[in-house]
Amino acid sequence: RLSPATMGRKEDEKRRAKAKAKASGKKDANADRVDKVEKEAMLKGNVKRAAVLDTAVVTGVLASQKQAMDVKIEQFSMSVYGKEFIKDTKLELNFGRRYGLIGQNGAGKSTMLAAIAAREVP
Repeated sequence: RLSPATMGRKEDEKRRAKAKAKASGKKDANADRVDKVEKEAMLKGNVKRAAVLDTAVVTGVLASQKQAMDVKIEQFSMSVYGKEFIKDTKLELNFGRRYGLIGQNGAGKSTMLAAIAAREVP
């Protein structure tokens, strides 16, 4: 025979499981909405442009097709306020891979990524 204390625990577990499932469903729906908005913005070309790019000079030759998922840039150079951060470099980023950028503070890591995201490379 079950004691009243045991019955209460099972009911509480069921309520918690139900609440958890409901909350995870909301999170999934919100993530789907955010993904949809981001995809639409990318398709329309409405990528936010970082403020630092107003003073940046970015040059390079796009070696991949414009609509390709991989990014290949030859003779990539970037300077901000006349200070050259990157000079005549070959840059190749493949879709689905993860990359890490290592450098000192102020080396231009974020500026480079902002320039690529905003499609500043000619």
